[in-house]
Amino acid sequence: MGSVTDTSTLRGLHDRLLRFVADRQWKSFHTPKNLAMAPAGEAGELLDEVEVRYPPGA
Repeated sequence: MGSVTDTSTLRGLHDRLLRFVADRQWKSFHTPKNLAMAPAGEAGELLDEVEVRYPPGA
């Protein structure tokens, strides 16, 4: 296994991300439900910006 700072391989990046999460004790927040809901929330925020810039009928 590579060092914690190795991102030259996909495995190295994966290991570094796992360490990042562990250092911040985020594992309890990374449930399948939360991971599935997060992109939907981000998409909603993006759509809100589009509606502000291009209101209906514009």
